[in-house]
Amino acid sequence: MKYLIFFSMFISLQSYACGKEKAFNIGLGAIISKYSEYSVKKDIFTIKDHGQIWLVLRKQEVFKSEPKEYPRAVVQKETCGVERVLWSK
Repeated sequence: MKYLIFFSMFISLQSYACGKEKAFNIGLGAIISKYSEYSVKKDIFTIKDHGQIWLVLRKQEVFKSEPKEYPRAVVQKETCGVERVLWSK
């Protein structure tokens, strides 16, 4: 019984370990480390839940006002690690 309680606590902590805010900061950090010019444009990015991953990408209003390519980061929900940084239209 005590193993079941420990296991359920571990699972809940693991899912909390990569919350939206933490994933956003990690993804944004990966974008800035690869493309330093975006360090002054942090406020143009947002985060979206995409199943097993988080996507850190530009905000919709930025896309509408400036429809050009921007970097985005893919962050794994399970590990909170950056899978890749790529360009999107």
